[in-house]
Amino acid sequence: MTVLTIIGVLVGIYLLVELVQRLNEYTKSNYSYKIFDERSAFISAVGYVMVYIGQSFYFSAVADKVDTLDGELLVLIGALFLSSIIAINFRKMGFLRGLSLSVIQMIIYAGVSVVAVFALIAAYAFFSQTRPVYNINR
Repeated sequence: MTVLTIIGVLVGIYLLVELVQRLNEYTKSNYSYKIFDERSAFISAVGYVMVYIGQSFYFSAVADKVDTLDGELLVLIGALFLSSIIAINFRKMGFLRGLSLSVIQMIIYAGVSVVAVFALIAAYAFFSQTRPVYNINR
């Protein structure tokens, strides 16, 4: 069953990459605009991370009955980052096409953002050359 899961994940990744490439070809030929690029992926990832952290701050502040403004501001700024990408799509492709492709784009970027955060954490751990700590004074 593990092999089938691995094959399913690999096929899913392949189909996702194929979808992204075809959508980029479509938007490039019709609108002279690539909907999936590094810039929009980075801005979306930052927006999603800010929304997640802001939500976490907000709920912990509500539980502790303290000021919730920090969390609310982070959620707002993250939502502005995401909205800016959607606004660019609307301006380049029109409302209806921009809306439909923005929904697809935001769903894909949400998953990519999660993977990117874990990759950054792993890279930080790898490049910081962490070593186990040994207690000599036993």
